[in-house]
Amino acid sequence: MTLVRKRTNERRDRDGRLFPSLRNSFNADFWNEDSDVPLANISETDEEYKYDLSVPGFQKEDFQIGVDNGILTISSEKEEDSEMDIDYRSREFSYNNFCRAFQLPEDVDENNINASYQNGLLEVTIPKKDVAVSQPRRQIQVV
Repeated sequence: MTLVRKRTNERRDRDGRLFPSLRNSFNADFWNEDSDVPLANISETDEEYKYDLSVPGFQKEDFQIGVDNGILTISSEKEEDSEMDIDYRSREFSYNNFCRAFQLPEDVDENNINASYQNGLLEVTIPKKDVAVSQPRRQIQVV
């Protein structure tokens, strides 16, 4: 088996930009694209906030989720299988430890947080507090 390197035009990329490797290297460092931190999607409805993390290859027992002073912390410490002593020629994925922290909005109910893990997606649901809905502004006519 031979490994094939990806060949690129070092002067211009497919969009015609100069120095693509320098640009890509800068972007990877600046935006942390090559990190092992799982990516997250955060959505909001009228009733709750939902934090979805893409973490394939884990088990639900691998996650630790906690809240302290308005900070949601999601972490995992997964042990690598030491029984499998394989001499890889190329290794592009692994299951590393990670920790993500999110500042929660003030209107969350920290006591009723739920989490589920299915098909590589960790879903953390945080309900909103029942806040008195403000009445619409009412015009009062002067008589």
